[in-house]
Amino acid sequence: MGNKIISFFILVVFLALTTIASNASEASVSDTNPANLENLTEQANIMAVRQAYVDFSKGDVISALDKFAENAEWVQPGGPQVPLSGNYQGKVQIAGFFLALNTTLKFTKFDINEYIAKGNEVVVIGSYQALNRATEKTYSSDFISIFTIDSGKFVRYETYHDTAAIVLANALETEQ
Repeated sequence: MGNKIISFFILVVFLALTTIASNASEASVSDTNPANLENLTEQANIMAVRQAYVDFSKGDVISALDKFAENAEWVQPGGPQVPLSGNYQGKVQIAGFFLALNTTLKFTKFDINEYIAKGNEVVVIGSYQALNRATEKTYSSDFISIFTIDSGKFVRYETYHDTAAIVLANALETEQ
């Protein structure tokens, strides 16, 4: 009797595993649909961008920087009156930007409202408030940032925000 119970138990386990394996193989076949693969890639891209913001907010610039390709481009809008504006090429220059950003500004608020992914791009919509360390003036701005991702690495970053607010916060009292 004991052997029959063990044999029956083994048969039930075998059937259950066979059913699970069959369902898994069916799921993986449907996952090869290009639309499903693109959605998975877009979700992975959003997660990479989210993690970069988390790393940066924790002060872990090295982990944030690691998400960029060696030849990545970082684009900050504005002209000569906007501190830190310009095009930064490669990880070394981007690291220099992060260092200058940290010495120039202290973010007192940073909110991300939405992540939107399409293909290899992730658009981030949010707002922030920052204190200019030199002038001790605070300013606020909405922003839109666009990350372009290739093979899991950020190859381009471009942001749009209120550069006029930055100029005002950077102005010394005697300049106004």
